[in-house]
Amino acid sequence: MQTLSDIALKIRRPKDWMHALHWVVEQNANYRASHKLRSMTDERLEDMGISREDADTAFYKRFALRDD
Repeated sequence: MQTLSDIALKIRRPKDWMHALHWVVEQNANYRASHKLRSMTDERLEDMGISREDADTAFYKRFALRDD
């Protein structure tokens, strides 16, 4: 099994580092947006035209946390 430091040693060019960093930042932003949507009250979601099921589905599908 490769460790994070083994992988980091393989990424030598600055362009590769920036690509990896961009991916991490994008994943973090997506997680935060999905988590915020999922944590909203049912009334607030209803005001936005989103059901609780839609919010849960968006969260779980994005992070593959369901066995569907």
